Amino acid sequence: MFEVLAEIVSNERLTHDTCLMALRSEKLAQTAKPGQFVMIRISLGLDPLLRRPFSICAVKENLLLVLYRVVGKGTNLMRELRQGEKLQVLGPLGKALTCRKKTSGDFWLEEESASRLSCFSTSFTGRR
Repeated sequence: MFEVLAEIVSNERLTHDTCLMALRSEKLAQTAKPGQFVMIRISLGLDPLLRRPFSICAVKENLLLVLYRVVGKGTNLMRELRQGEKLQVLGPLGKALTCRKKTSGDFWLEEESASRLSCFSTSFTGRR
């Protein structure tokens, strides 16, 4: 786990309430994996005071990609951040998703990862 000052490379709005942020941090990108998360401090001031947790959706070279939904004050402020600004980021935290490849080319999630994904899928779709 590291605490770094990561540079925002992009903060792209995908839908009215969903954004994809790319953060440059070689140190984090070397160790982070999808399924883990980072704690991001949205501003250097006291409002909002607490860091927000965000899942890592991908790692590409020295970039960490974070997909987020705007649901409150913190993520609304985050949506307004621009390229070149810097954020305090703590991570990577948690366990990464693990996959193993079948001979046919399909991927299977390892049992622990599948269980976490199943919980997410159930809460997202409302179905089991």
